[in-house]
Amino acid sequence: MVLKLSAGKSLSATPFFDLCGFKVMASWPGSEKACPRCKQAGHDSHTCPRRPATKASKKRSSAPSKQPAPATPSSPTVTAIPATVDIADMEEDTPTSDPINFPFQLTPEQAVSLNALTSEQWLTHCQNVRSNHPRTEPEIEQFLSLPIEKIVEVFRGAVQHLVASLPPSDPPTPTPTPSTSALTPLTSVSLPTTAIPLCPISFKPDQLRKYAGFSDEEFFSAAGTLKATTDRKTGPVKTFLDTNSVEAIAASIKRSVYAQQNPTRVWP
Repeated sequence: MVLKLSAGKSLSATPFFDLCGFKVMASWPGSEKACPRCKQAGHDSHTCPRRPATKASKKRSSAPSKQPAPATPSSPTVTAIPATVDIADMEEDTPTSDPINFPFQLTPEQAVSLNALTSEQWLTHCQNVRSNHPRTEPEIEQFLSLPIEKIVEVFRGAVQHLVASLPPSDPPTPTPTPSTSALTPLTSVSLPTTAIPLCPISFKPDQLRKYAGFSDEEFFSAAGTLKATTDRKTGPVKTFLDTNSVEAIAASIKRSVYAQQNPTRVWP
């Protein structure tokens, strides 16, 4: 609502009006202070006794600059604002950050085993995962590109959440010695040399160079982590990982990596 007055005349009225069953607050140059929170004149929302205490964590980046007093206009205007709106609350920023998704799926046994790791072992474990795990999914690439401290924090939190959600009856038995990798076997691994499926996974040149030096245990660990990855898109890679054992996947990846070396390495 806009009310125009003749030049040279001032408006003397209460800042609150009843309009069509609603209570509205008006303001104009020289008007009395009014509070949209308690709908009382004499103070604004910043000094309202009903205003909740400001949280200590919220700090203004800079004090609001004071606007110079406007010159008396030739046609003063009165702007109506619904009294239920708290202008001060609208000005406060509430920044949020995107959540970090944990891209791996762990078994209860793995979670219990990892939950027993010390802080130093957690750091070593996450460094191994970040260095050796194939980054074939955007979610994995995003997670492993985080600072190592953040990877440890999220990984450890996911493990603790999984352990806390396990039923109290018949809990999984942890391994006697915690493994430094969620999917690294505790004993040596012999990969199959027959009936190896074709590998549909594409590897980048730097991955091929790194995987060329993998042991069978490292191929097995990488295959297990790939197989445990959640939210994978439907396609040849998902079918390959869902329908084959970890040993067959590891052997398939090893043969594919060796075949793409220069010179080609034949295996088995």
